[in-house]
Amino acid sequence: MSPTDKLLSRLERVKQRPGGQFFACCPAHDDKNPSLSIREVEDGRVLVYCFAGCRAEEICAAVGLEMRDLFPGDGLQNSHQVSPRINPRDLLALLATESNVVYLAAGMLSTGEPLSMQDHARLEAAWQRIAKITGVAHVS
Repeated sequence: MSPTDKLLSRLERVKQRPGGQFFACCPAHDDKNPSLSIREVEDGRVLVYCFAGCRAEEICAAVGLEMRDLFPGDGLQNSHQVSPRINPRDLLALLATESNVVYLAAGMLSTGEPLSMQDHARLEAAWQRIAKITGVAHVS
């Protein structure tokens, strides 16, 4: 069974989209509308992204899998090797999503609407992802 099939078989409300992308309810939080994106990349790895901010480790643990289960073959045994390049299209899509989170939060704040604790946590996660992608150091 492929890593993708192994994961998809444990998720609820799985829907396939064009281009081999899937959406499902995230098992790591109380998800009523599918917010988990699943995509298999060329080398067989499975990329997971929860739009609510759940980490891949949390998603795997919630369905009884480990991170190594998202990799073909022996999983992470070759993790000491140089990581393959990330598809630029996937990277730009991630940046666009995180930028939208920042934009929406800025809009709320500009109208005086306070951010909930969940909104604040999601904004912080977006900022951290943008900083990681762009190589910006964390400044407190």
